[in-house]
Amino acid sequence: MKKRSFAALLAALTLFAGVTTAITAETESSATAIAPTLRQQSDDAFDGGLIERSEEAGGRPSGYNCYEYGKSVEISQEAFSPIPDEELSADADCEIDLIDRRFGSRKPDAVQMFASDQSGQAVVKVVLDPAKTEFTKARFELHYGDEIEGWTLNIGDSVSNNGHGGDGADQTRDSEVQILGSDLALFGDDTAPTGEAKILARSTGLAVPGAVVVVEVSNNQISWHNDKGVDGVIKSEYVFSLAGQGDAEGQPNYDIYAGFNRVVVGGRVGKGLKRVKIKLFH
Repeated sequence: MKKRSFAALLAALTLFAGVTTAITAETESSATAIAPTLRQQSDDAFDGGLIERSEEAGGRPSGYNCYEYGKSVEISQEAFSPIPDEELSADADCEIDLIDRRFGSRKPDAVQMFASDQSGQAVVKVVLDPAKTEFTKARFELHYGDEIEGWTLNIGDSVSNNGHGGDGADQTRDSEVQILGSDLALFGDDTAPTGEAKILARSTGLAVPGAVVVVEVSNNQISWHNDKGVDGVIKSEYVFSLAGQGDAEGQPNYDIYAGFNRVVVGGRVGKGLKRVKIKLFH
C-alpha cells in the first residue's frame, strides 16, 4: 500500500514537473507567438501584420513600446535652441530646423515642442481647438535634403502613435499618417474596418530628394502634395477626429502630434527631412 502510494506520488510529481518545465520552456521561447495576442488585446485594430517590417524582432517591431502596461510610456525631452520671432518666415507660425536643432513658434498655445533629441529629431504637439487656440487646420511644409531614409514624418491623433496604425491604447481615435522612405501611408483609427481596409491611402514617390512636401490636417480630412506633381486628399470619419468626437479609450481632444525624422513614440527613426514650416488656419 505504501509502495503504491509512494509510486503514485512520485509519478504525480514527475508529471507535474514535466508540465511545469514545458510551460517554462514555452514561455521563454515563444515571444513571437505571444506578442500578437498582446497586440490584439491592447489594440484590436493595430495593423494585423499587413505590412512587413524588416525591423521586427521577437514578434514586435522596433520601437514598439506602447503595450508594456497598456498605455504609452513617458517621452524624454531635450530642448532645441530658440528661433526668435523676427527670424521666422512670414508664411509660418512655427519653424523647426532639424539640421541646426532650432525651434520657434509664434503661437505657443497652439504649437509647442513635445520631444526632441541630439540627432535632429523632434515631435511637436498641435492644438486645433477653436475654443482655445481659434485654429482648426494645420499645414506642414516639409523640406527634404538629398538623402532620405526611414521614417521622416508621422502625424498622429494619439500621443502614442508609432507608425503602421494603432497606438498604446490611449485613444480610440488614433489615426495616423506616415512617410516611410519616399512613400506616404494613411491609417484609419480604431473605429475603421480592420484588415487592408484600415489603410485608407498610399502615395508613392512623395518624399524624393530635394522635394517640398505639404501635408494639411483638419477634422476628418487630410491632403498632401509635393512640388513634383504627386498629390492626394482623403475625407473620412476614420481620420483625425478633431471636433470633440467621443473616445472609448481616452478623453475627446483636439490635439495632433507630429514626429519629424521619427515616429511620435518609439524607436523608429529616419533622416533627410531638414526643415519644417507649420501654418495654422481658422
